[in-house]
Amino acid sequence: MGLLAYLITIAVAYPLSLLPFSVIYLVSDISRFITFKIFRYREQVILTNLRNAFPDKNEAEINAIAEQFKKNFCDIMLENVKFLSITPKELEERFVIKDRVLIDGLYNSGRSAMTTLGHVGNWEMASLAAGHMLHQKNMAIYRPLHNKWFDKKIRAIRARFGMELVPQNNIRNLLKQLDSQATLFHFITDQTPPRDAANHWTIFLNQETPVYMGAEKVAKMGKLPILYCNILRTKRGHYELEFLDMIQDPTQYKTGEITEIHTRYLERNILQQPDNWLWSHRRWKHSRPTDKALGSQLSITKEN
Repeated sequence: MGLLAYLITIAVAYPLSLLPFSVIYLVSDISRFITFKIFRYREQVILTNLRNAFPDKNEAEINAIAEQFKKNFCDIMLENVKFLSITPKELEERFVIKDRVLIDGLYNSGRSAMTTLGHVGNWEMASLAAGHMLHQKNMAIYRPLHNKWFDKKIRAIRARFGMELVPQNNIRNLLKQLDSQATLFHFITDQTPPRDAANHWTIFLNQETPVYMGAEKVAKMGKLPILYCNILRTKRGHYELEFLDMIQDPTQYKTGEITEIHTRYLERNILQQPDNWLWSHRRWKHSRPTDKALGSQLSITKEN
């Protein structure tokens, strides 16, 4: 499998990545027709997720969001192929970090911190941008892929611009070794936990949803302030990231409160551009066990 994947990358993906973005988006349009019109990829998953998330929207509104999502989805897949050869200048033209006062202030004071984000906009481009544009050492916490070849390839692509991928089971040792170098630990927080995992249940997009508590636990362990990465699509192929001051001192929060807060920030980000989230993801495949209580939905305040 590793050899086959390598040959496909050399023969198809890398040459495709050398094409200009105008051609990349033409290929995206063709792939959208094949993926969603012919194969109807996860059609019911997308529509069911949208209907449950937005019960007040009519079918025309739901279908409009779904169609724009499909376009965004294919764009992201092709943009990610482009990352095999994208230049720093091309990245800077397409991804903007808005208002750097907060993030640069942390660096200038030598403080490490955590960021949380979801599968909003092009999260992979955000990862590249962070590694290239931020002064801090950048570490993305992730679950290694079962396919070792693909796992190695993804880490290599991100490492081109300075992002380091850290397996989640190594984070405790990293926190113990934090030195004077300001470090950012990046967590994607909208993945689906295993059913039997010790997770937090809340109402997210009008549905009972399990949420990993890893970000909260690591922040408390390392006494790390937490920023939310608010990502918006400004036009096709262009994105904007704003770091929001979410948690100053994680040790002051009760168990579950930080998880509630970063979930609310993510929800608000999704509602800004509903088609910009990963609606094809089977996010609600688990039902809440009877012994699991729902957390209190904390509101977002200036203090948070």
